[in-house]
Amino acid sequence: MIAGVCRVVGDSMQPTIGAEAYVVYADLKLFGLPVGQIYVFRHAELGLMVKRLRGKNGEGYIFVGDNPVSIRPEKMGLVPRRDIKGRVICSFAENGGIKFHYYPAKHFLAKCKD
Repeated sequence: MIAGVCRVVGDSMQPTIGAEAYVVYADLKLFGLPVGQIYVFRHAELGLMVKRLRGKNGEGYIFVGDNPVSIRPEKMGLVPRRDIKGRVICSFAENGGIKFHYYPAKHFLAKCKD
């Protein structure tokens, strides 16, 4: 799948993404997986999740929620690259607000400054 939409359940990504918000994500793995960005991935036991990439271990990726009450990365374990569905582009709040989390034009322009 190149892109998708999913609903956030719970408050583990608050205040960045609220509970019950929808996120739009795109498979941008071709451009790498920058640490600090928000991704959608499938966890073997917990299902589809939305979390921020903290880092990479030789065997997989470490994800965390923005809210301190989020599941701990130690409990979640490493996520294989093949289970990462895409980078979150934007989120839609219940009140109709939209928040962008990735700015491809800014990224492209920064690479073209030479």
